Amino acid sequence: MKIDLTQIKATLRGLWKSWTAWFAGLLAAAPLALPMVQENFKTFAPYIPDALESSFMQWIAVVIVLLRIKTTSSLAAKGEKK
Repeated sequence: MKIDLTQIKATLRGLWKSWTAWFAGLLAAAPLALPMVQENFKTFAPYIPDALESSFMQWIAVVIVLLRIKTTSSLAAKGEKK
């Protein structure tokens, strides 16, 4: 099986340019910050509206769907040098 390094490099460059990948990366990193947020929740609480807190997961899903719809090309195509 031959590995196409050009395709892999183009995909990685496309991943770097992808709004969806960046957003998902931020979501993946969020649990690392969660203990700090929980420890300091009384400080943050006044800045978090109740509506946001209760529907937070639905909004995340909507944003991911909208970012995916916005994407019109594959990551490899996005990463090809122009």
